[in-house]
Amino acid sequence: MNRILRSSCIIALSTLFLTSCSGNNNGNSPTPTKSSTQITMPQLSPTPSSSTSPDTSPSASAAASPTSSAPRSATPGSINKFTDLFTIEHILDIRKASDKTFYNTSQLLLYSIADLLSKADIIDNNNPQDRAIASKFDKKKYDYVLQFDGAKALYLSVKDGIVYFDGENELYKLWADSTNLWENITFDSTKKLANIKEKGLEIQQKNFDSDINGDGKKEKVSLIYKGGKGFEFKGDIILRVENSDMTVLSQTQWQVNPKRTISQTPTVYFMPQKGSNNKIIIVTLTWLAGSTEASGDVFAYSYSNGKLSDLDLKAPETIFKYNSGNTINIEFPQIKSSQTVKFDKTGYERLIEKGKTLKDFFSDPNSFMNNPLYFKLEDFDGDGTKELCSMSTLMFESLGRMSMGLQYTYYKGADNKLSPVKVIVAPPYIDDDKDVRIERYVMGLMFDYVHLTLVNDEIKDSWYKPSNAFKKNEIAACINKMISEGKLYKKGNIVYVKTN
Repeated sequence: MNRILRSSCIIALSTLFLTSCSGNNNGNSPTPTKSSTQITMPQLSPTPSSSTSPDTSPSASAAASPTSSAPRSATPGSINKFTDLFTIEHILDIRKASDKTFYNTSQLLLYSIADLLSKADIIDNNNPQDRAIASKFDKKKYDYVLQFDGAKALYLSVKDGIVYFDGENELYKLWADSTNLWENITFDSTKKLANIKEKGLEIQQKNFDSDINGDGKKEKVSLIYKGGKGFEFKGDIILRVENSDMTVLSQTQWQVNPKRTISQTPTVYFMPQKGSNNKIIIVTLTWLAGSTEASGDVFAYSYSNGKLSDLDLKAPETIFKYNSGNTINIEFPQIKSSQTVKFDKTGYERLIEKGKTLKDFFSDPNSFMNNPLYFKLEDFDGDGTKELCSMSTLMFESLGRMSMGLQYTYYKGADNKLSPVKVIVAPPYIDDDKDVRIERYVMGLMFDYVHLTLVNDEIKDSWYKPSNAFKKNEIAACINKMISEGKLYKKGNIVYVKTN
């Protein structure tokens, strides 16, 4: 499977400290996509509690819950947030809600649970869907108590996929159903050890059931997160349709806590095709680095005769042709189109290697990288069929990661293929050029909201809040200019992307 393009952003994962009294087990934290510019930060791997020689000292007994009949290695504390939980030294004990006995955890189980919790996200009461989940949840109906050293006890409901700290109001939701993990835990009453039956277990499963072939029956569609057989928080993301599997990402790391490395978690979309009832399956996710940088991955598959197949999905070829001045011509041979884009000539010239010209620089295909950011499946052109849109940065590494603008690429599906049909480049930001800034603003609105309602040269959508930076007549003038250039078109009062 070909990704549209791989990320070049730097991923800096925060260090996890989950260590035992006996010492630290050092490993490496992988980055989600690999390139020469990415940095992999060292990471301390979690280590289990010492089940072979449990702490029977008076202090340990005093720290234990009055209802616990087993020696405990983990001591309760004040930690009550996941961001803090994953940045201290700790071990883990576990007990079932129906049991009074706490068990030490094996290395494999500790790693599996820690990995599971790292993908949990706080329930936002300002979000209607999250608020509905919270309103139905009964804190008394939990299945497991997790006691990390130095932290408040965690209560976990397997059915609801919710976990929370003792005495705290915040609820955390797991990414997906984790029943398979909990059903594969064994409890050895002699050793007071909780373990997991096998390595490489399918830890989480998120369902996206849908009628893929138009026969009126839903196929079972899932994304599976399969834990790795090592202990570096690496696992496989698998797409499963009925009994057919495809590995989307192999031995990758993603987490929400302690530091978010994904801003959009793995998601499945179903893309209609022209002249066919069969839908293309789209899997997409966006990695986050820091607070401003992001990088996206998208994968496409077809499903027929009970089998999944890869579909080729690439960014269209991009050719830069520069002669002089502050504009450059960008050609896309695959779709037989081109666009002239304005840029800051003086600023770029200052960054070029001594002895080279801008023409030399733009003629070098190795200097350029298409860095995807986000993907959306919507009806951008108003024809009743959804298109896949990729928003990416036209990035130049040797110019200090300078960008030649934001590229919006629109794909349509037909004959089990995804083909680019339109490319629009929003020019790079220029401080003293308002027209450039407005065009970037308009394309951002088109990507976020799919279409605009323009009445008497004014945006009238209910969601729209007038810009503080631009006047309504300036925005309308830009939209009308983009319509005349064939980038957008108007159907009645609605403005869409022009894909043909």
